Amino acid sequence: MTKETQKLLNFNEVRDFLRVKDSWLRGAIFKKTIPFIKVGRLIRFNEEELKQWLKRKKPTANHIKVS
Repeated sequence: MTKETQKLLNFNEVRDFLRVKDSWLRGAIFKKTIPFIKVGRLIRFNEEELKQWLKRKKPTANHIKVS
């Protein structure tokens, strides 16, 4: 897939996709811990880059459920 055909997602689409609160996503953008693109004043997310970022994330002790 070329960069010209890659889909850009807006804030609400990414928030819903990740199932996180607005404040978490805003913090991740501010800290630059999540990949994003600025288009003028707008924040957009490349769908493919976001999926790759998720694959690189490793579960931490906080994410492991203990039964």
